[in-house]
Amino acid sequence: MRTFKTLKDLKQLKKDNPLRRIIRQCLKRTGHIEGYFVLIEEGDSWIDLPELQADINTLPFDGVFKVGKLYHAIYLTNNAFGLEFLIPDADWLNGALKAHLEAHRH
Repeated sequence: MRTFKTLKDLKQLKKDNPLRRIIRQCLKRTGHIEGYFVLIEEGDSWIDLPELQADINTLPFDGVFKVGKLYHAIYLTNNAFGLEFLIPDADWLNGALKAHLEAHRH
């Protein structure tokens, strides 16, 4: 799991990583909003952040969208702070999480 709050955080990803472009666009679009993006990677199942500790397989997302091979799931912790999860639809994505994402998908 990697978190992205500012454009400086993109240094966590290699320059040729296609998610880098997507996260950059998202950060530019939502730069003034309180919250940040969380990239879920292989093996991640528990969210352990200061704002949220939860099992991602049961997190009650406020919305899930899919663009290509990427799930974009939104969780609003309150009226002023939100977390946006980016989850690749990769071979490692387990059946339970994929089913959970699809159940919340718009």
